[in-house]
Amino acid sequence: MLSQRVGELERRLDAIESPEIKAAIQQAVPPTNPGDSADGSNWSRLKIGFTYSDVRELLGEPLKIKPGDVELWYYSDQGADGPHVKFVFRLLNNWKAP
Repeated sequence: MLSQRVGELERRLDAIESPEIKAAIQQAVPPTNPGDSADGSNWSRLKIGFTYSDVRELLGEPLKIKPGDVELWYYSDQGADGPHVKFVFRLLNNWKAP
């Protein structure tokens, strides 16, 4: 009887600690420092397909923008070696977090 209860509790704990649940919880909690590109938690909230305004809301204004069909926003003076985001046709496609 006790081993069955322990087994059930372990299954519940595994479900709660799954990466999918952790990601859902993180997304449900609002960012603590919106607009702060130095806050790593803001970078972890990025999703492919975000718009310019979605990214600005999380990371703030970039230091430099390289416009084009493939647009790059740089958040440091290190260029592509530093934190940046890449948009393809105005939608977030990729990024490099600090």
